[in-house]
Amino acid sequence: MNKTLVVATLVGTLMTLQCLAAEFTMPSAADIAKAAQDPAAVAALLQGASPKQAAAVIKAVVSAVVDLKLKPKDQANRIAAIIGAALTGIPSAQRAAFSEALGKEIGGDVSLNRNGAVISAVQGAIAAVNGALAGSFGSAYGQAVSLSLGLQAPPVGERYDNQ
Repeated sequence: MNKTLVVATLVGTLMTLQCLAAEFTMPSAADIAKAAQDPAAVAALLQGASPKQAAAVIKAVVSAVVDLKLKPKDQANRIAAIIGAALTGIPSAQRAAFSEALGKEIGGDVSLNRNGAVISAVQGAIAAVNGALAGSFGSAYGQAVSLSLGLQAPPVGERYDNQ
């Protein structure tokens, strides 16, 4: 009887996890464009998203904002509003994972990782919510940029015992 209960519990848990995972679908290009125009639309795009999925969506929205060719101050304000909306919609326990994932997403995108104004706006908006989250973003961003540029750690030579 215990085996039946354990198996039933496992099957139920797996089915629940599968349903939860199936909730999120990547937004369409039209949805991304709408969110770039109206940061209030961001929260709806992140429903059911994991931190990594949310970071991919926000990177796409930030990229769409850059494509709008706004004045620098307007672009920074729009990006800050988008990041603020995203962080507000993400449970506080997942914000650090989201910030780190966003750093990796933006750092790995060559068109964004070389745009200092975008990086400054994103990191500033994250810091406005929680300074420690900005550190998570910055660290992950730096590592992702290094990887996107093909930089590697220096090779480690063989140990030389006869010195």
